[in-house]
Amino acid sequence: MPIADAIQLAISLQSPAVDAQGFGTPLVLTTAGTLTLNTPSFYTTPQALLDDAGAGIINTDDVYKALVDMFSQPNVSKVAVARIDALVAQETKATITAASGAGTATWTATMMVQGLSYVANYTEDGTPTVTEIRDGLKAALEAITVPGGIPATITNDGADAMDITASSAGWEFSLEITNDGDGTATVANTTPAVTVAGGAGAVFGVDPVGWYGISFAGASDMQVADLAVWAETVRKMHGATATGAGNKTAAADSLFVKLAAQSFVRTVALYNDSGDYAGEAWLANRLAVNPDQRSTIWAFVTLPSVTIGNETTTEQTAIEGTNSNYYAEMGGIGATYPGRTPGNQPPDLITTSDWLFFRLQERYQAIFLDYSNRGSKVPFTDAGIAVFEAATAAQLQLGETIGHFVPGTSVVTVPALEDVSPADRTARTLRFTFNTQPAGAIEKVVISGSIAIPLS
Repeated sequence: MPIADAIQLAISLQSPAVDAQGFGTPLVLTTAGTLTLNTPSFYTTPQALLDDAGAGIINTDDVYKALVDMFSQPNVSKVAVARIDALVAQETKATITAASGAGTATWTATMMVQGLSYVANYTEDGTPTVTEIRDGLKAALEAITVPGGIPATITNDGADAMDITASSAGWEFSLEITNDGDGTATVANTTPAVTVAGGAGAVFGVDPVGWYGISFAGASDMQVADLAVWAETVRKMHGATATGAGNKTAAADSLFVKLAAQSFVRTVALYNDSGDYAGEAWLANRLAVNPDQRSTIWAFVTLPSVTIGNETTTEQTAIEGTNSNYYAEMGGIGATYPGRTPGNQPPDLITTSDWLFFRLQERYQAIFLDYSNRGSKVPFTDAGIAVFEAATAAQLQLGETIGHFVPGTSVVTVPALEDVSPADRTARTLRFTFNTQPAGAIEKVVISGSIAIPLS
């Protein structure tokens, strides 16, 4: 059993821990400049990034402009920047190698893009040629409208093949072509994708604990979606700016629709077409609220330096319908709304879950290290069990005090020694449970009132 498995936590609303400092630090990915590849550098002002001779960043780079908006937020003290590999658009060649013997078989081309499936079918006409099959599949792929059109271009290659090229760099797709008879086809990547998610994973491998939020400044919709898929695999929060008319009308191929279709809970996407880095600013603003001291929400947040949007009520409703967010005027000032992830979860519940996970992990690590390094052990007795019970209860109580949990709802349930199975005692494994209730927040009020003149 690896040492990392000595503490096994499972907390609903579901890596290495994020340190107390890292919880408040957003990371911005970039392909610009000359920073050490896949290695975060930490800055306390946007100017510090420009002044860093090793960074090679100029004031027209997306990453610098994003930092300007991020440091305009209250209490933001540090932002990490990491350069990733230059992004490359994937190119794939599909070749029809043989028609079916029967001549009437159906071909199916399935393209998987960021968890979404694009399926096209073509049935042979009785006396097919490989060119006819290729052309039929190509036309069927190009006719797909759900979930939106395929995000790629297709061109003919010779008499029997087609080349599929991603519409933009930074994300990848898979393609499978099957036949319900004995027809055959081959699929091979001619240019593998270099993705945003791949860059994020590389940075995470170098430094997984010094930061908590992540974004890719200047990302296209497809690049935002690529990073959103990755963020679901780790305990990080992903902030993104979304633009384009499709996102405010809930078009079938819009980013917001695609994210909502997969119910992602670790991405907070904010619509803003002003050219400001609104999503990055929102991420930095909320992470600047220390979860060890306070609990907050992501709705009704004013973002200094970000231009208030001018979306119509219809457009706002369309954005809300995809569990996404916009920046509108409220009482004469800007406010984010409604403060939801694509999976319709309040982001604060996700950060609360992460906060509890990491802080409990740290408490349990400290117990093991303290006892062992004093030349002792945590005894498998009722007293030893009580050590973990007390540590868990203390963290839950702190969560109640801060405002993460409803006061008085936290319960830790540990077994008495006599109820622990012989197998667990032999394996030196303690199992116990706890539960608590999230404090929640009031984000809407409905009031009924009246004004009446007395009859007498």
